[in-house]
Amino acid sequence: MRKFLALSLALCMSMVFSTVAFATEPTVLPDSENVNYMDYDFPSDAVVLYQSEDGVIYQSNEEKSSTDTPSTRATVYESVWIDAGEHKTGNFSIENPHTIVNTTNGTFRIESDYANATAQMVLHDGIFTLANETLKASDGDVHIEFNSHSKNLVITYYVQRTSTYDGMRLMCWLW
Repeated sequence: MRKFLALSLALCMSMVFSTVAFATEPTVLPDSENVNYMDYDFPSDAVVLYQSEDGVIYQSNEEKSSTDTPSTRATVYESVWIDAGEHKTGNFSIENPHTIVNTTNGTFRIESDYANATAQMVLHDGIFTLANETLKASDGDVHIEFNSHSKNLVITYYVQRTSTYDGMRLMCWLW
């Protein structure tokens, strides 16, 4: 009787584990080994600002067609408001949502009713500068894809051009 019970239990366990193993397909997140930044698929209107083996930075009004979009990964957002006529310098921090997975994507944007609103935004992880770009409100978003294991990233901004009537919002998303 014990041999029969042991055999039955062994068969049940093997069926359960094989069913669980094939029940769901694992999600594969991109990492630095899977992304070839030197052969990157940019949107058609992209202006490449930086490209190396470590990552890419480009400006575009189009969305990149990719399966790795903000809706499929954890997204964090931070911003700062600049009042009309102010030429401020400051910084704000943003949490990197992917410190274990190497690849982090992001977007910088300036929103303002003044089309010539301009600011320089520098993204750094405490050791390295990951992006250092001057943005103009009317030129489109700056998209970044880079490798960083740092938990908190800092964005330093330098407001260069504002209107006496319209303020601006400096924004950053990471996913």
